[in-house]
Amino acid sequence: QSPGAQQVFSPELRLGIRFLNHFNFRPYGVYTKLLSNDNNAISIPTWFVNAQLSYENFLFNKALQVQIGVDVHANDKYYAYGYDPAVQQFYVQNKFANPTFWSTDVFLNGRIKRGRFFVKYVNLLQTFTKQGYLPTPLYPNVRNTIDFGFELILFD
Repeated sequence: QSPGAQQVFSPELRLGIRFLNHFNFRPYGVYTKLLSNDNNAISIPTWFVNAQLSYENFLFNKALQVQIGVDVHANDKYYAYGYDPAVQQFYVQNKFANPTFWSTDVFLNGRIKRGRFFVKYVNLLQTFTKQGYLPTPLYPNVRNTIDFGFELILFD
């Protein structure tokens, strides 16, 4: 809660490139410059990037629609907000800088008639680097895991 002014300049670039009929490349990037940040009230990475490379197609005489791919997420080093669990509040801190972080997710999405399903391995890169993401200092995000789910629609 700052009585001062904050001005953020944040252009973004989003593309969708389709090639070889079934492959898609979807990059997305945001550059952020704080033009005015009184009391250091805002802390945000200078750059943030998401990109997806996927294969999408219908299989088995169009009975199954699939999307298989990789998502990459990255952000620059910055001072994330601290968290105080006693009062359940975030606060501005300038002691611990979250490092530059890359994350890679591998996924499979599918649709069969009235049903949808997905399987996703979250943060595959952590398996090799042993580095996790800290959304706030000293509190790690979800480690590499496998997520899955399905939905079955039983009405018209």
